[in-house]
Order: sequence, then C-alpha cells, then structure tokens
Amino acid sequence: MVKFDPSLLRIEYAALTHITTALKGSMRLVTLDDEGEEIETRYPIPFAVARAWKEKHKVTKYLAPIPVAVVYYGEMVVMVEKGPQLPNYMLQDPEQYGSLFGDKPFTAYVEEGVAILKAMCEQGEWETDGFSVYRMPDHMNIAFETGVELTADGKFRAIEVGLIKFAELSDKSCVQNPSNHTLVAIKGGNDKIYTTPPIFKNIAEMRQDNLGIKKPKKDEAPSRDHMYRFDMIDKNFDVNLEFALAAGNTVGRNYGYKAVGPLRLERLMLALTTVNLPNIKQSIRATFPTGMTFLQAYAWLTGLASQTTDLTQLMEMRALIKTLCTKGIFKKNIIERVFRKDENGNVSFEKPTMLSPEQLKEYVKGQSESEKRETLDRVLRDVELPSTKTVATGMNLND
Repeated sequence: MVKFDPSLLRIEYAALTHITTALKGSMRLVTLDDEGEEIETRYPIPFAVARAWKEKHKVTKYLAPIPVAVVYYGEMVVMVEKGPQLPNYMLQDPEQYGSLFGDKPFTAYVEEGVAILKAMCEQGEWETDGFSVYRMPDHMNIAFETGVELTADGKFRAIEVGLIKFAELSDKSCVQNPSNHTLVAIKGGNDKIYTTPPIFKNIAEMRQDNLGIKKPKKDEAPSRDHMYRFDMIDKNFDVNLEFALAAGNTVGRNYGYKAVGPLRLERLMLALTTVNLPNIKQSIRATFPTGMTFLQAYAWLTGLASQTTDLTQLMEMRALIKTLCTKGIFKKNIIERVFRKDENGNVSFEKPTMLSPEQLKEYVKGQSESEKRETLDRVLRDVELPSTKTVATGMNLND
C-alpha cells in the first residue's frame, strides 16, 4: 500500500482549453513563449479526473482559455478546479482589475480543502490509492476482529474507514467530514492482514440484485446469506476469461509474467484450442469459466496490491479488483447446461453425438405423445450422450 505524504500536494494555476477522457485522459494547457505567443501543451491525466470534470461541467472544449487550479500529488494530477471566467473589460484593464485575486487568476476553493487535509493528516496513519485519501485503523488486529465477516471462516472481513476523495477537495464540508467506505481485509496463513483500497462504499451489498437477497429490516437480524456476501458470490459466480486476460496484462506488466501463474493461461489455451485468447469473441470471454474461484482471485489480487508501493501500479490494481467484482464474474446457472464439471471440479467440454431425424424417430417408436415429448426434452437437455472427444481445462487450483 502507499502511505499518503501531504507534502506532495501542491496547487498550480493555469489556463485550460481542452480536457478529455480519450487516450486514458488528457488536458491541454496554454502557456506563453518567449515572444508572448500562446502555446498549447497536452498533459496526460488520470481517466477519473477527466471523467469527473465532464460529469460536473459537461463542456470539455473552450475556444478561449479558462482559468483553472490544478492539484498535483507529486507529478500526478488528482483534481482540476474550474475558475470564474471574468468579463473582457476586466481582462483588458489589468491595472485596475489585475489585483482582484492578487497574483493569481482567481482564488481556488481547493486551497482551503488542501490546508484542512494537511492538518488532519498530522494524526493517524493515512494512505492513498490515487483516487482518495483514507485513514487506516490505529489497531488493525482489533479492527479486523470487529469487522463484518464476509465469509463463514472469517478470513475475509469488511472494515469501515474514513475517506476523502481528491475530486471533492474543493468542497470544505466533504474534507471536514470524511465519508465511510468499505475496506476489505484478508487474514493470511501467517496471520498477517492484507488489505485492498476502499473501492466500494458498502461491499456488504455487493451483487444484491443478482443474488436475490433482500435487505434485512430495521429490527431484523441479517441472514447468513446477507452476512457472508463473499461466500454467496463464490458459490453463485464463476470468474470469466475477460478477467483472466485483464489480470494477465496488468499483473504481468507490473510484477513480471511469472506472477500470472495462478491464471493457468496455458490450460485455457488448450481448452479453447487457440494461443490468441484476446481474439476470442467478447460474448465467450464473458461467459467462459477459468476455474479460478472468486475468493481465490480476490485473495491473489489483494496480496499483490498490499506489497505495492508505486502509486501508478496501485491504481491499476485497484481498477483490476473492481473489474473482478463487476465484469470479471458471471452467474453459473447461465451456462450450467453447456459447461460440465467432473468430480474434481474441472470444467470439461464434450463433443455431442449428432442424432438424425430417423434415429430419433426410431428411439421414440411406440411411445405415447406425452412420452415422446418427455423423451425429446430429456435428449435435448439432460441426457449426456457418449462423446467422441473430451478436453478438460484442469483448472483446479488445488492441484
């Protein structure tokens, strides 16, 4: 994890003409050259910063440069605040109006927010994930024991932490009153506690609609299914090929390609008879089981993220964990009649025996109409016909 260093926060005033989410996010700032001519320079920024601007201000391109306050954490842009657009008569008379904001084009609200945040960080242990700053519990072991259990064995637990988003630094009330977000903590075999960034506001309600679990009423104790949310997800969902491809790319680039071993990509290539897994149709990537369970994948990513000290890498791992919990899993019952598992839990694929209409007629000869319908239904849905070829993924991670 990355400890938050408040001394790395700084504010710079600039003039902006364009901000976009394209190419993973960028902005164009205007500066003056030695001859006083305007020069536009493109700077890469995090996608989340560009998206936050687009959602708040709608307009992303300006014919005349507008004043902005750019907040940096080290060399990374974490927030951009839009300034007031002064009328031309003020801009054209700098002698009279040039001192309206001193030596700055305007006074940004974010200045007060940053000052408050720096004062708050003098106490306690604060960390950052590139999107927010959050205070870790003073005693992690105690916080873990009192956290909300996400699995029946108690190894996965949810801990609430106070969080301040970089995007809300210009709002004084948001900085002074950190919101509660869920941090997932996992206890390893050595009793060491690993944590993920607080990605979700309330992970205890994750996949609420998909699992069909009703929220407990005010005076009603939560059910076992509602409490052990990760167990329910692990039971009802499979990790798909889409996640495996995203994880292989991100983990391999940041930790070396030996680190992608748990994905068993070579077995997936054998099962799908291709070495070009990214070229497979998206519909198949979204519903093809990798054999890795949700809990295995979450624990694997948490272990990697916990040892990450580079902020850019942590942001990528945070996005990967979010992908696992959203697009990276699918309900098992969607394809339970297509993919079958053997006694070891390995996914196997069978080439079905084709029946001709004549063979089917012979098969139901002498049966009543109701019996014929029942036989046809059984043949089409339930009967496992003798196969000519069997290919197993062997994706049992306990091997």
